Amino acid sequence: MKKYFPPIALAFAIATISTGSALADRVGPQLDLSEHEVAVELSTPDVAALRNGGFVATWYGKGGTPRRSSYLRVFDSEGVAQGPRLAIDQGSQMASAVQVVGLSDGSFMVLWNGAKWAQRYDESGEPLGPIFKTRRSGRRPYTDVAALRFGGFITAFSHGGKIVVKRYSNSGNIKKNKKFVIRNDDEYLFGRPEIHAAPGGGFLIAALSQPRSQDDLRSILFWRVNRKFEAVASKIVVAEGIPEDNIPYRLALSVNSLEDGGSFVTWAERGDGTDQNKKNVHVQFLARDNQPAGTQLAFGARGSRDPVGVGLEGGNAMLAWTRGGNYNSDIAGRRFESDGQSSGKSFRIDDVDRGRQYTPAIAALPGSKAIVIWLSKPAHDVLGQIVD
Repeated sequence: MKKYFPPIALAFAIATISTGSALADRVGPQLDLSEHEVAVELSTPDVAALRNGGFVATWYGKGGTPRRSSYLRVFDSEGVAQGPRLAIDQGSQMASAVQVVGLSDGSFMVLWNGAKWAQRYDESGEPLGPIFKTRRSGRRPYTDVAALRFGGFITAFSHGGKIVVKRYSNSGNIKKNKKFVIRNDDEYLFGRPEIHAAPGGGFLIAALSQPRSQDDLRSILFWRVNRKFEAVASKIVVAEGIPEDNIPYRLALSVNSLEDGGSFVTWAERGDGTDQNKKNVHVQFLARDNQPAGTQLAFGARGSRDPVGVGLEGGNAMLAWTRGGNYNSDIAGRRFESDGQSSGKSFRIDDVDRGRQYTPAIAALPGSKAIVIWLSKPAHDVLGQIVD
């Protein structure tokens, strides 16, 4: 059940970008989520909405106390911390690539090391049960995680010529009869998958894949799966003909659902020597029948990267991404209607005078708001901003 929270004071900021200016509606002040007292090398920020309207942020830090650890911190719907940051007790397992999902019963799950290890927490951040393994063994470089609308969560990974999706209960027990597998076909070699819950109880998959006939090009494929773990339709080609050299090291591919049953896929490309003004952030909206809703959109000046997106209450969507160079960058955003029409120009989300703001993560909050978090240097902070 979703609750309505009345809007609090809005802080307006004019964000100047290469194509002009746009008005960004920031709700409340910028948030220092991490509050580290010493310089800590940070990575893999993530954020998840909670059933009570708040959110939980996670990140990995090296150089603090303990020396290497993943952290979490819980906030209410207005961004007020509900306690100090907590170092996740990982036992003998060194954490990396920490991820978090909010579960249907109000608790949340933190996963790390390719989603091999996990710990469940209540909505205040208290552990529920011991640390556990989601799989017996095996090393997977990347595993995506998503919470399902009607309980439990799923993991997805690419292994041995196939994409595998496994389902778990809220407590982390694997559902042995709930596994979805997509095997490489005659047209494509499937790459690493991204997943997201769908409104009807199923889930969405997007994967960067290689056409068998063109090993120097890449395509982005899409599948919709129902709550019975059955594919609703055959694969959809979202984008094709992407030169392999235009794929950045961090692809930042993501797939997201919309309230009306539609969806959208977003990813980054980089300009090459012949097209230095290439628009680096791409998004394709899909209608409820999985067919493209409008044309593929591209925006963001050269150097834009790390796009993430989320569907909002009311049916709209929001994207956030890193904009600028490696030494001076900011976090930009843009809103869209459910049919893929832009709801205005891009706007600046962060409020930092100088330095590097990068690697955003995003989650939906009640009342069509979103929380965007990101890493900040040279201060070595995890910052956040609620946007309406």
